Amino acid sequence: MKSQKLKTIFLIILTFFILGSNAQDFEFFNPKINDVVEPYANSYLFSGTVLVARNGTVIFKKAYGNANVQQNEKNLVNTPFLVGSITKPIIAALVLKLAEEGKLKLDETIGTYLTELPADKASKITVHHLLGHRSGLQNYFQIEGWTSGGFNKNMSDDEFFGVIANMQLLFEPGSRYFYSNAGYYLLGEIIEKVTGKSYKEAIREYFLQPLEMTNTGIAGDLNDGIAIARDYVLEPGGYKDQEDLNMNLFKAAGDIYSTVDDIFKWEQALYSNELLSDESKSKLFNPENQYSWDFESVKFAGLDSALNTVSSNGQIEGYSSMITRFVDDRSTVIILSNSGMGFLLKKKMADEIARVAFDLPQLSSKKGVLTLLAKALYNNELDRIIKRALSLQHLFEANEELINEFGEQISWSGNKADAIKIFELNAKLFPDSPSAAFQLAEAYKDADNMTLAIEYYQKVLKHHPNNSYIKRIIEEAEQ
Repeated sequence: MKSQKLKTIFLIILTFFILGSNAQDFEFFNPKINDVVEPYANSYLFSGTVLVARNGTVIFKKAYGNANVQQNEKNLVNTPFLVGSITKPIIAALVLKLAEEGKLKLDETIGTYLTELPADKASKITVHHLLGHRSGLQNYFQIEGWTSGGFNKNMSDDEFFGVIANMQLLFEPGSRYFYSNAGYYLLGEIIEKVTGKSYKEAIREYFLQPLEMTNTGIAGDLNDGIAIARDYVLEPGGYKDQEDLNMNLFKAAGDIYSTVDDIFKWEQALYSNELLSDESKSKLFNPENQYSWDFESVKFAGLDSALNTVSSNGQIEGYSSMITRFVDDRSTVIILSNSGMGFLLKKKMADEIARVAFDLPQLSSKKGVLTLLAKALYNNELDRIIKRALSLQHLFEANEELINEFGEQISWSGNKADAIKIFELNAKLFPDSPSAAFQLAEAYKDADNMTLAIEYYQKVLKHHPNNSYIKRIIEEAEQ
């Protein structure tokens, strides 16, 4: 009797503890979904947090890996991450909200709001063009000096505005689609002009405070001591800490940090009129507008019909993120990572998670070559594992595009030598693939090994004999 009474008191205390705690601090565990995610984490491809919801209800939420490798701090389910370009659909929604309030017009030229812009941009580019990546403005990687990282360290917001103002347009505004961070940077400037508030204050007033997104903010706030996960990429022997970025240069293009719970709050609010009217949402989710959402019908084996998805992808240095919304039944997969995952890898992981969430069987039981490569790089034994993958190909599942993407990620982090080894493996696993041969040729060219580069360019020409880019490279090398 006494023990039963003590047990009852304990349960009451525990209930009050849970009710008085922040639900965002707790995991929601699903062993089948964990079985999908864990191999990615165990091979060091993924470090971060995953949230999965069915019909608007969270069924899985779990953190993996380290928020700070050096200090052995684990990622938690409420750890914030920079979300990169997932900032853009949030900004698009804010611009549509301001249009609802009559503070701006989507078909107005941007010179109406940014009077200091030169005429070629002020009188031709509209707000709609910026939202839909049809402005003709360059992407950041095309700015001279951007990839070397030299000029962006100490550049101010005003100085960078001048860089964008003086860009040469790539095409007539509105004539075609071209993804542009610069366009969304200008949307941040327009938001400040029409609200009379800082971009940071506008985001808080319209979205963060109403939705109680208490763990979300702007990267500039990080100077105030807010702790987010560190950003990493794989290197021989472990993870490589990425260099700090000058977030003044990203602004509305990619400077929001958040958690899976806060992103879920915002994403779910888009099903109601809490944030936007039906008219505004019809614009935001119009595939023809391309307001930083991607639209796809996914046909999973085992389902009679395709699933309509709306997704957004972000990547900035070692941070990587993805929202996949299965809009027919309000289901969601959110991935936030601090291990530099590429788009195709996140897409594969999200699709595998969705298969489990929709009670569909996984398609392959073979271990993937990519997980072998990632773990080998982390353990500094890439050469041995590559030999194993080649000699025992029948035991492993190889995906050409994923291996290629992994090599690109390694190359972008500065590890050109191991990237070439990965591209060489891909070319051997897929000897008849022109894309595998082309990627290896490009890597050899970047390493100034033109003899081998030409050998693989010639293989590409067998499939694409009229490729003018490759012909020009070969001609120049032979002069």
